[in-house]
Amino acid sequence: MIAFLETTALALIPAVVVPIASVSVGQFYPIGQGLAHGLLMAGVGSVFVGLTAFLSLILRGEYTPVVVTLAILMVPYLVLQEWARRVSWARKIDIAHVMAGAWLLTWGDVPWLAIVVVCLLTGLFLGLAAKQARRLEF
Repeated sequence: MIAFLETTALALIPAVVVPIASVSVGQFYPIGQGLAHGLLMAGVGSVFVGLTAFLSLILRGEYTPVVVTLAILMVPYLVLQEWARRVSWARKIDIAHVMAGAWLLTWGDVPWLAIVVVCLLTGLFLGLAAKQARRLEF
């Protein structure tokens, strides 16, 4: 739970800083847009917290779960970034584009299906982590 709160706090820092800083350069960035992008980033990014929680229970080592999670993220990310430039449907499965959202985020632009899939995956990883934790003796 603490990790999810930390993720949300980190995602919301730019949501507050960018609108305030934009005024200092003579621009306007709506705080609602910042909050929407921050919540989207925190919500979709929660799958990585769930994955790391699960991996921390099945892998040995202090940093191994984080390194494995980063490897699981980076390979598809690097492949999909190039693919998403050429194939429009690839943007829908590219988690980086889902986390970022549209440039001007509206209710119609929110990737609802991707959010549901990510929530289900997060629940799956946390369920597997809970099941694995019951088996372990600390």
